[in-house]
Amino acid sequence: MKMKNLLENRIVRIVILVIITVLACLPLFIHGIEGHFGQDLGFHLNRIEGIVTELKAGHFPIKMESFWMDGYGYPVPIYYGDILLYIPAILRLMGIGVVTSYKCYVILITFATVLIAYLCFKKIFVRYDIALALSLIFSSASYRLENVYIRAAVGEYTAMAFYPIILLAMYLIYTSNKKIDWKEIIKNATLLALGVTGLVNAHILSLEIVGIVLIIFCLIKFKKTFTGKTILTFLLSGVEIVIVNLFFIIPFVDYFVNVDANINNVVGNARTIQDSGMYLWEYVSFFKIPFSNVEGVGDARLLVTPGIVCILSLISAIILWVRKKATKSMKAIILSSIALMFLSSRYFPWDFLAKNLKVGDFLAQVQFPWRYIGIVLILLTWLAGQVIEKLDKKMLVGTAYTVIILATFATNNWFTVSYKTYAEFKYFKEAEDLDTFDMGFIEYLRADTVREDFTNTIDVTYKDGETGDVVTQRYDVNKGTPNHRTYRNGYETKYEIIAPKDSNVTFPIVNYKGYKAFDKDNDSLDIEDGDNDLLSIDFDDGYEGEIYITFEQPTIWIVAEIISLIGIVLLISILIIITKRGRKKL
Repeated sequence: MKMKNLLENRIVRIVILVIITVLACLPLFIHGIEGHFGQDLGFHLNRIEGIVTELKAGHFPIKMESFWMDGYGYPVPIYYGDILLYIPAILRLMGIGVVTSYKCYVILITFATVLIAYLCFKKIFVRYDIALALSLIFSSASYRLENVYIRAAVGEYTAMAFYPIILLAMYLIYTSNKKIDWKEIIKNATLLALGVTGLVNAHILSLEIVGIVLIIFCLIKFKKTFTGKTILTFLLSGVEIVIVNLFFIIPFVDYFVNVDANINNVVGNARTIQDSGMYLWEYVSFFKIPFSNVEGVGDARLLVTPGIVCILSLISAIILWVRKKATKSMKAIILSSIALMFLSSRYFPWDFLAKNLKVGDFLAQVQFPWRYIGIVLILLTWLAGQVIEKLDKKMLVGTAYTVIILATFATNNWFTVSYKTYAEFKYFKEAEDLDTFDMGFIEYLRADTVREDFTNTIDVTYKDGETGDVVTQRYDVNKGTPNHRTYRNGYETKYEIIAPKDSNVTFPIVNYKGYKAFDKDNDSLDIEDGDNDLLSIDFDDGYEGEIYITFEQPTIWIVAEIISLIGIVLLISILIIITKRGRKKL
């Protein structure tokens, strides 16, 4: 009772949330950042610098980033939602270093994860103590720490912050009565739309994973799914999701349909991912070295267990089931978690399905089966809360909290010590410290483009009359020549060229849809693909003077942005109204 009385104090709860955040952020207080084994760090730091470059040039919203590939450009924002990355980008504009800005982002997302988990689980369990405990479990789980500090999987760990919102929305939808209540429908639909919007703007693969799981869940619960109230809720939520995210959806679909990029050609290649699945022992490898491929230490496997507390919660729930003490909800979560753990393992026939079924090939694009552990984590965290409720009735809740706190501190400290011991730290300060060709699997590069052939030069090809003889002159963009000067300014690139006779000029810019070219009189010039998919312009009568190349959004993109802006304002207004009417103490 003393603990419950103490938690009635709002300041105490806020302090506890801050302590949980600090605990989950311990590796950030080490100087530098792991930059060798991290799978995605360079890519995401480049994304941030890409935003910085365009903001400096006065461009917003940003669709094409000229920072990539030493100026050749890369349309990352069209394929990969980046709204939250404007936070570290703004910090960079304020003069804060690359690594420090990124660390600030991690702290903010971690606090958001802690706070969102607390608020959502408080709504589900209506208890401060359980909500705080589950916030600790979820934010400090081994799988999440691996994503944040070893894999630097910015999109995935950002998306995970929104998992509790989606869980809460589905919980409210499927525990409500059948009576049509428009206030309740609007509230639940908007809540679900908020969670899904977070995924859209953080990580499309996480959206795919969550979508698959939700579809299966809805089919299993078909009796509740196919009721008027539930259908209305999903329809309204779908409309909200589309409207609010139209600014991202329209450019994404436009490029996916009209630009032949590597990402378009992934499905159909029967990606084999089964060997990346988890072994049974990995689910209980709580104190394994979190890095893979550390010479002389550990093995080539990452630390992807959901964590000691989650596994103990699963075991406890199974024991309660055996003793006929488990609720129907607990049984459903146990079965769902085990099914998803099987899906995450190397024992699930991923390769067979990918080679023999189109749907199997599509599902295999998740790249790593263990990505489903993120869903397992949120389910087992929820299950832990239900186990705590059961133990509370037997006066064992104090023991449960002691185990949770000690186990979490032990695994967090082990992780932090391992991180400090085996990490290869980098100290990026400025954009020049980054490799602009660090692009992961180059999914968004045009399919026929070979970046290794880039020379960062302007190629001018002259045609000598009827003979057809061709003379090619290369002008070095970086060094400059008397015949050519270059001024890079975000999207817009200004060139001064001299082409005294019929010629074709190829510029060091990958020719993506949306680029426009103008001459010194502001007349539009025709653009075509040159060698290696680079932007090329024909000058039939020769040309001497300035050329401006810029990236312009199609009108339909701009209309989509306006619609989304209106939708966001409406969504925020709805959330404010809902919050005011149902406001309770934090």
